[in-house]
Amino acid sequence: MKELMKGARIAVNQCMRVNPKEKVLIITDRRMPRKIPEALLKAVKEVGAECLIKEIRPLRVNGQEPSAKVAELMKSVDALFLVTSKSL
Repeated sequence: MKELMKGARIAVNQCMRVNPKEKVLIITDRRMPRKIPEALLKAVKEVGAECLIKEIRPLRVNGQEPSAKVAELMKSVDALFLVTSKSL
């Protein structure tokens, strides 16, 4: 878990440069290990930003469009992590 948190902090702080005023969404599916989005959530909360994890049904193919509801949710945030078994 220590290495996972190290990677999550790098993703949040260096790759995405999340700041405390931002809203972050983590999209995942049940095929992914739950510890990955949870580590990202913890790293985002350490920064002080608002964060939500949304679990979707696993996609059938890579590049499949999300539902209209999820697409609207994606538009409403500043930063987005897609932790899914197929690319979204």
